[in-house]
Amino acid sequence: MEKLPKAIAAYIKAANHKDSALFRETFTKDAVFFDDGKSYSGSEEIQKWKEAFDQQFTLNNELVDFIKESENQYVVNIKVSGNFPGSPQIFKHLIALADHKIKEMKVI
Repeated sequence: MEKLPKAIAAYIKAANHKDSALFRETFTKDAVFFDDGKSYSGSEEIQKWKEAFDQQFTLNNELVDFIKESENQYVVNIKVSGNFPGSPQIFKHLIALADHKIKEMKVI
């Protein structure tokens, strides 16, 4: 059985603890993050998005399952519950890794 990469586990942990600095550290400096129809480029911009997001929402992220599609490509299903309409929901995360960090993530 494939083991969840440490970068993805760290992302889930940081997301649950509202730790924007730790959240930022899970991404490469030139990472791209896509969520809710918008994109954020670079770990600093991603951290700023996380800080603003955390002021509006309190969420709990729980790993459902994941598939390793290629050497550095993963499809990760995360159950997200919290103070948003339609909670809880399972969101698919398309994740590309580089240098043991997240290079690209698309939440769909």
